Amino acid sequence: MNIYIPYNFMFLMLTMLGTIFSVSSSHWMGVWAGLEINLLGFIPLLAYGGTTLEIESSVKYFIIQSMGSGLLLMGSLMISVMTLSWSNLSCFSSMNMSYFINNSELTFFSILVLISLLIKLGLTPFHFWLPSVMSGLSWFSTLILASWQKIAPLVLILMITSKYSFFLLICSALSSVIGGIGGLNQTQLRSLLAYSSINHLGWMVASGICSMTSMAVYFSIYLLISIFLFYFLWLKEKSQMRQLCSSSFQSMSEKMIFSTLILSLGGLPPLLGFVGKWFVMTELFTTEPIILMLLISGSLISLFYYLLLFFSFFFSNNSKTTDSLTKKHISLPMSTYFMVASISMNFSGPIIILWAPLLTL
Repeated sequence: MNIYIPYNFMFLMLTMLGTIFSVSSSHWMGVWAGLEINLLGFIPLLAYGGTTLEIESSVKYFIIQSMGSGLLLMGSLMISVMTLSWSNLSCFSSMNMSYFINNSELTFFSILVLISLLIKLGLTPFHFWLPSVMSGLSWFSTLILASWQKIAPLVLILMITSKYSFFLLICSALSSVIGGIGGLNQTQLRSLLAYSSINHLGWMVASGICSMTSMAVYFSIYLLISIFLFYFLWLKEKSQMRQLCSSSFQSMSEKMIFSTLILSLGGLPPLLGFVGKWFVMTELFTTEPIILMLLISGSLISLFYYLLLFFSFFFSNNSKTTDSLTKKHISLPMSTYFMVASISMNFSGPIIILWAPLLTL
């Protein structure tokens, strides 16, 4: 997809505006309107290529998001009728907690709002749509879906963690395990990265329940690694795992780039992807050790198929190609800059994040 075409830039700005409007709103009607603006801006980006897979994925995404928006609107409307207020659930629960707990109907509608946000986010047990949708998209749309589209539902879910924190912790633990197990049997890179996103969503929700700072750090790290990885796969035009053993990865610099990014995304220490998990582990170790064990188990399972990806091409012998094939995708200077940036980010990032606060003391 060419993001430099004016109307693509307009749809991208509309998508970002919807997210910002939804997160900044002080009442549920504004939240719903912001999510709808985000959806209207993102759907044209999904179906831009016009291929059958992209159109199919965009229709699936539209149906799922519309269902989530309908549940959100219905739940928030019923809450507003019963409380005579459009204020966000977090503000409402803090002001009228006793009435909130004693009213079973209000609790049901608040759970309905939570379910709608979980559907939009793609967190377990409502993750079923994410691999199917992501498998047919372009790499740019996949990056937006795996990163920016998670911000609004994630922030809104964390607004109601005071009442549903244990339920969300269970969902996050299950999400990590299912994200790890689901990726074991995948042969397509987009589907595998979709299950990887489900795994990381579990860690993000768990980190947000512990501390908003931890969630911000984890999401920033995940976004940074995803931008480098998805951009590299976009340049190399890879979509199947078997293609990683092909001859287009003929230079050692490209192998180093992909190895560093994929292992960092898996959270292998001492790379950058491990820092976010370290923040969560230090905060859940004493409070929720069982949830932490499930999160670590799912992360270890996902690290297994990341290592399979690593061994599938790094030690492959299919490297008998000419330099013209390499220059067709990535020129030598660009490949060098890309390698330096990705490796420096993954190895110096943990030092900066973990030790920089100590230097200010």
